[in-house]
Amino acid sequence: MEILKLSDLIGQEIAEVRYRYSPETDEEYSVQSCTTFIKLVNNKIIGIPNFDDDEYLRYTPENLNYFKGNFDNGSKISYDAAKLLNGETIVDILFCYDGNEPEYDHSAYFKLSNGYYLTERSHAPVGIYVGLLLLNEEEFLKEKHRLAKLNIDIRSFLKNKDELL
Repeated sequence: MEILKLSDLIGQEIAEVRYRYSPETDEEYSVQSCTTFIKLVNNKIIGIPNFDDDEYLRYTPENLNYFKGNFDNGSKISYDAAKLLNGETIVDILFCYDGNEPEYDHSAYFKLSNGYYLTERSHAPVGIYVGLLLLNEEEFLKEKHRLAKLNIDIRSFLKNKDELL
């Protein structure tokens, strides 16, 4: 069984990005959700992680089927977003922390070679946006500042996960 490490994602080029949206249901406490699936040029399909364990993904037959099926049946992103993502390289992965604890409610940010940051809001009540978020440097810094007010820090996986950005 192959294990994909987060450290192996650094330097990988994005081939294509798709997403799967699930609307809210009639169940009590139901929320809408959206998951991003990224196909790399090496044909590996990944999601946006929520945790910084270097052993990111075990490629079991079930996991392979899950990622391939969701990517193949996923919706294509807009042409404008694809122009900013396809062909770009992942240069770092940034994770959110509440003190020394990972903040699992926030997906990681992939810092890309063009200076953009790719993340997602994976779940929220109806009326609040869910889905892919592509931030330029200024937007990322605003988001970082907003999260800091909530005592959430963003740390680099590549540099040192204990060092604040």
